[in-house]
Amino acid sequence: FQVLILDLCGRAITDYSITEFLKRSPKGFPSLTTLSLQGAFSLTDYALLTFIASCSPLLQFINLSHCSLLTSRALKTLADIFRTTLKGLSIGGCQGMKRCKEFTNSLYKFQKLNYLSVAGLDCVNDGVLRAFFMFSCSNLTDLSLANCQ
Repeated sequence: FQVLILDLCGRAITDYSITEFLKRSPKGFPSLTTLSLQGAFSLTDYALLTFIASCSPLLQFINLSHCSLLTSRALKTLADIFRTTLKGLSIGGCQGMKRCKEFTNSLYKFQKLNYLSVAGLDCVNDGVLRAFFMFSCSNLTDLSLANCQ
């Protein structure tokens, strides 16, 4: 399959549940282009990265809105893996992303983003946006900054 939507799973997505889920899919998800885990507020960096390791390197859209335990470290890893393939990223409401410098350095690595939502993130300010626009916004068509400073 190409699309996997596990939205609003709340506490159900944990390190353990991801590991068990992946045991049932030993070949991973080689054709996955869209992944949505919106509202998985128990999702940790480790669980996300474990899951991402089983996905296609051609993943084009990731929705992690309101995954409040995710940190800037997860964003850095996503940027390193999907810097040239990811077209859409939604990380609005991920309040664990507080390291502004690490966040900014990771964000501008994405070269093909058409869509970006950072709505409600405390670390998004004029400096972050300036750095992002200087380095990587040539493809950007949609940007959500609702409730940002």
